[in-house]
Amino acid sequence: MPRKIIAIVLIQIVSIISFISCGETSNFLGGASEQEKNIIHSSEVSIPIEKLRTLNPIITKDEDAYYIGKLIYEGMFGYDQNLALTNVLAESYSYSEDGRSVSIQLKKGILWHDGEELTARDVKFTMDTLTSASASNSTLYNNNLINVQSTRLDSNDPYRIIVQFKEARNNSMNNLTFPIIPMHQFRNINDAIKVDVSFIPIGTGPYRVTDYNELSHITLKGYKGYHGGNTPSNTLKFIIVPEKDQAVNLLDINS
Repeated sequence: MPRKIIAIVLIQIVSIISFISCGETSNFLGGASEQEKNIIHSSEVSIPIEKLRTLNPIITKDEDAYYIGKLIYEGMFGYDQNLALTNVLAESYSYSEDGRSVSIQLKKGILWHDGEELTARDVKFTMDTLTSASASNSTLYNNNLINVQSTRLDSNDPYRIIVQFKEARNNSMNNLTFPIIPMHQFRNINDAIKVDVSFIPIGTGPYRVTDYNELSHITLKGYKGYHGGNTPSNTLKFIIVPEKDQAVNLLDINS
């Protein structure tokens, strides 16, 4: 029961943010202008969770970490309220005539939570890391890249990546909804798939990590540089409890 309650709360938060980000007041493909960016006023939320193995979205298999990651990270593609595929970090894409490859153009000007700009190098690094993690069954996204043969960058365009598929019949962008991680945060692929309980996420999503103690809590606040057009003004505090049975008693939403 506690885990179901926690999952429901997290799903609702993710859904609200997704709905706001894709709403009529924002230019979804091009991002919002400064005039369109609004502050979302809502309550402070405290949510109990169990201790996590890691907040690294590539290798975590913890349910709580997965939903927390949805607030911090984004994929090239995602789903709207009707579960229809939508562009998130990607601005556009086009298939080759034979369907064996796809060229994906990323949105420009998207910033990671540390201020660095997202580029296609981050996407390629993420996909290479997922491929490595999949080989040892270390990721939730084991099957997402099963039909990907290779990826390559465009030397003339830092925001473009070309994905080559093994077969044209399984080339859906639904497989490219996994979270993108920043290449500059890691020394190499092996570093990116290392289990680290103290790992602090850096994403492009509406919430950023402002405080993290792996034994007690994780605090998220709205990211003012969020490209989606709205900055959440609330604070989400995830309280780490030793026993999952205690979680239902600690669930506290303050208005």
